[in-house]
Amino acid sequence: MEEITVIVYIISTFFNLPDSKLIADRTQVVIRPKVQEIEIIQNDLFGLITNEQDKKELLAFWQDLQQINPKKPPLAKELNNFQLKSFTIHQTDHKFQTHLVLKYSKLQDLRVLGIWYNTNKNLLSINEQPKEHIQTSSGKLDGNYWFFSADNISSYTVEPFKEMPESYIRQKRTIEEILLD
Repeated sequence: MEEITVIVYIISTFFNLPDSKLIADRTQVVIRPKVQEIEIIQNDLFGLITNEQDKKELLAFWQDLQQINPKKPPLAKELNNFQLKSFTIHQTDHKFQTHLVLKYSKLQDLRVLGIWYNTNKNLLSINEQPKEHIQTSSGKLDGNYWFFSADNISSYTVEPFKEMPESYIRQKRTIEEILLD
């Protein structure tokens, strides 16, 4: 089984920054094959805070995120085949959202994000993981995979933290709560 090193709902896996516990409760992924772009929108950002050090590290990471230079972004080495088109942090309804757009040169580059391209069938696919609560209107579930046309815009949403153990729920703090604290 191939290891996926860039996880769409863990922000730190995209950047060459210190590891962080900042995670997205809900992440939307949009693939635009005709313009060779993938867009990742991370919503409902949170961290698992067990002590003051966790909070300090998360706040330091948040500061680093806000200072990313789009002209020379610190992308993770796994994303060497990608070019950062844009990275922004939005605040809507008093909630933060990260918005990342990457350019790629071939569909096979998406493997690092857990998106596979079948050249014979001209299809993109992702693994179906029931715990990730994948939702899509542009894909078709067949067995353990969601399939998407490689000719059209495709999108899906993952919500891997809908069901969390009680011990983690007690540690869960939104980025907004952490910043206000």
